[in-house]
Amino acid sequence: MDESGCQGLNLDLHRTSRHFLMTFLLTNNKRALDKIVKKVYKGLSKSDIKHRKRKNGVLHAYYEDKVTRKRLLNFLAEADVKIITIRLDKRKLFLPMEKTALYSHITNTLLNKCVNNGILSLDDPVVFIASKLYTNKKYSNEFLQSLENDNSLNIEVEIKAPFEDKGLQVVDFVSWSLFQKYEHGNTEYTNIIANLIFGAYELFE
Repeated sequence: MDESGCQGLNLDLHRTSRHFLMTFLLTNNKRALDKIVKKVYKGLSKSDIKHRKRKNGVLHAYYEDKVTRKRLLNFLAEADVKIITIRLDKRKLFLPMEKTALYSHITNTLLNKCVNNGILSLDDPVVFIASKLYTNKKYSNEFLQSLENDNSLNIEVEIKAPFEDKGLQVVDFVSWSLFQKYEHGNTEYTNIIANLIFGAYELFE
């Protein structure tokens, strides 16, 4: 799982995004995601690799150039994965919500969408890996409890940093690409992975 766009709700503030997106990348073969990151690394120059080692060796779509972004997405387009995403258009949020509660609500809504459209089964175990969002343990625990209690899945939740799990680096590129489409009308990245997108929803339609 990864998200794009800020969680701020005051659209009058500078740089507050209109959209907030949550994206899931689902696979039965997690090693395939690891291999994609390794392939992208092989195409980098020595200076690029040295720079990333100072950043824990993490690929991040926001900081990469267009060539690197498209290389990763083209590798992903050949993988056996599914993408499902949901977005909040903040102009449609009429009642304020506490940020952690809103984040948990969006995540659980998308999990339920996965069940309703048959991507996930209630009978199968699910390992759900989220990027480390909070350094505050209280907020992290609230999020974990919400995922474990507010849906009917047989779910095991792990919260990791992107350097600990290469799949989080891959889904970052997917989420960033979807954000470019909805926030900026730029589809050059989502067009590469369009065949993998099994669901794209709006929170308040």
